[in-house]
Amino acid sequence: MAAATTTTESTCWERHAHNGTTALSHANYSQAIKETTLALDELLRHQIGLLDTRSAAYSKTGHFGLGMDDAHAMMRLAPQWSAGYLRAGEICMAQGWQQRAIQVYDQGLLQVPASDAESHHQLQEARAQATTQCQLRMDIVGRLPFDILGHLVTHFSVETLIECLCVSHAWRDRLLGCPDGWQHIIVDGYDASVGSIINLLPVISNHIHNLSIMFLDNNSSLDIFKNIALGHFSRLRSLTLRRCKTGDLDTLLAALSKVSNTLTNLTISSMIDGIVPLPAVLSACPHLQSLGYRGVSQLGHIDSSMLPTTLSLTSLELEAINIRCAQLEPVLERCPYLRHLAVYQCEPSAVALIHRCCPQLESLYFNVYRMLYESETARAGDHGASRGLRTLVFGRVRRELMEQLLLTHATTTTVERLVLQMDMLSDPDPEELWEPIVNELHFPAVQSISITMQDMLHATLATIIQQCHTLTQVNITYSPQLSVDILLVLADLPYLRELSLHSVRHVSQPGIEHFFNRHRALGYKSPLRVFETDHVCDLSANALALLGDIVTLERIRLDHCTHTSSEAMDRFAAALVNNTTSSESTSPTNRLKKLELSNLEGVTDNTMLMLSALPSLEHLELIRVVNVTDQGIADLVCDRESPSLTSLWIYDCPRITKYMMEHVQQILSNKRRRSLVNQV
Repeated sequence: MAAATTTTESTCWERHAHNGTTALSHANYSQAIKETTLALDELLRHQIGLLDTRSAAYSKTGHFGLGMDDAHAMMRLAPQWSAGYLRAGEICMAQGWQQRAIQVYDQGLLQVPASDAESHHQLQEARAQATTQCQLRMDIVGRLPFDILGHLVTHFSVETLIECLCVSHAWRDRLLGCPDGWQHIIVDGYDASVGSIINLLPVISNHIHNLSIMFLDNNSSLDIFKNIALGHFSRLRSLTLRRCKTGDLDTLLAALSKVSNTLTNLTISSMIDGIVPLPAVLSACPHLQSLGYRGVSQLGHIDSSMLPTTLSLTSLELEAINIRCAQLEPVLERCPYLRHLAVYQCEPSAVALIHRCCPQLESLYFNVYRMLYESETARAGDHGASRGLRTLVFGRVRRELMEQLLLTHATTTTVERLVLQMDMLSDPDPEELWEPIVNELHFPAVQSISITMQDMLHATLATIIQQCHTLTQVNITYSPQLSVDILLVLADLPYLRELSLHSVRHVSQPGIEHFFNRHRALGYKSPLRVFETDHVCDLSANALALLGDIVTLERIRLDHCTHTSSEAMDRFAAALVNNTTSSESTSPTNRLKKLELSNLEGVTDNTMLMLSALPSLEHLELIRVVNVTDQGIADLVCDRESPSLTSLWIYDCPRITKYMMEHVQQILSNKRRRSLVNQV
């Protein structure tokens, strides 16, 4: 039965409902059943008609998901009517999903009674149109010029390109003739498409610049190494071997020697069944600029006679259970251009050795597990003048290590980024033994410092921070507590722009309140722009109110403050609104633009209502906030519409519906569009 239009008399169902009620009061039960059934049928016709109209409107405005939800509701309410199937099929067609539309129409033909000839005819016509559209194909690959096709393939994954190879011989020939699409290949033994990629390697080998081989069995790895040794990878620049079985190390060495003239980046990590000795790797590939050699139990004896006189390395990462100076020295002595060095499980005395052998070093990661970041290695190959040591990352810090650093005092004068991860596995030496060391250490150029600390060294670390007069960024991580000593020092830093506290179990309330109050009192002279917390459980209501009163903050992130009450969050929101509205005429800049609230039970609908009055807020993130409902989001965006808010990100908030999220995104999208038009 086809759905009736909504143009029928709107009071028809009310008349039947009234007649049914009257019949029931007179004990005329059969008439009551008849009248109420007619009323329900009429209501269903109206409901289906309204859903159909709204679904079509959603589709026309690009909200296909919401439109499809209404179409499914129509099919659920009236499974034997054609309206829901026709609307769902039309939405599929609008998105280019002809095959899915055919499936929807087939479902409708099965559900709608054959006696409803008109509905069956509509479904069959729609199905025929979808079938015709589905058969229309365009040979994009065959028609595009090679220069355009060559650029286009770089935007597709290798898996997609492999699927395209199977379309036709013509597609295969043209796609294999586009070298840019095959420059970066990953062969992952856990990937479902690994067989197809391995079979394709001999064909595309001379296109490959970067090759990663991971979790591969011995036979597959050996076949690839043999192809490399035969010269089939003539343009290979970067090779990564991770947890691969290599039963034949001679074949691997032959492969490395074959590509030694082109290979500049090599990473060998956690190999199974043995690993090529480090001297053999350096001898086979003397032109390497970046080498990562990880996951070995022992480096073994380093025979200097096997090493080239000079290595081109600018980036080196060595990871073993224990690295001794006698093993490190012959390698470093042959690396005059080394800029980035990471060593893991190395004895403290190696710091002085590194200082002596590597005068061009710009970043040092010492006893920090796999910390040679990609951003650092990206500069491999730079043989120009060194800027001096800029990044210094120390892990498992003990007093002996800092004493070694003190011996290289000149090294610290150019450091801009300092990371100190204190040794958490053993009890530290008393503070009085640290005092003469830290009093002599100076970092006059440090702008960023990150510290993981123990309970017993707060005064020592406070002294280090106090001597870094140029600090703009401080990050305290994985620390049992943050004492008042450190917070008092942080409050006096003249250039501090960003403070991040991550996984700090206890924060001194007098200390954090003093820090916030200091920057609140400075007003617009405060340099503080960013404050972030993650797993900091005990921020008091008074501390949050003081935080909200800092007028220069541009970004605040509060995450996992588990003891934060709704009263505390309301005081925080009220302070934010008060300090921005009261100072609106005095300073148009440096007001809160980005706010992230995550895993906070104290955030409620009332918090959202208060934030809607925040005139500067541009971006808000709500993550796992369980006490905010659709009403709070409506107050924030729909009803009062915060004037500056253009971006709202909601994730895993169980009481906020999908409908509200999509509705809000449409409102904000329209606001951004209007803003662009006004700017033009």
